[in-house]
Amino acid sequence: MTVSASYRLQMSHRSTSTFRIAELCIDANDQRRLARFWAAALRWEIDEDTHDDISLVPTDNTRFNILFEPTRQTKVEKNRIHLD
Repeated sequence: MTVSASYRLQMSHRSTSTFRIAELCIDANDQRRLARFWAAALRWEIDEDTHDDISLVPTDNTRFNILFEPTRQTKVEKNRIHLD
């Protein structure tokens, strides 16, 4: 019985140590074009109130935004992101 109680305590501790994504940030040379692509693909809306950064606002039950931030760095390899 002591082992069982200890096991439940560990499971309880693990369940409180989860993380939640608040915002997914993506660097982009042309953030507006990339935001339009992902907005259409995900059927989300573009937040027009931002200045340099462009944010996508979910229209479903997703609990995080996608933020496209400007960068001048050139792309050197394939994008490795999957939103599925």
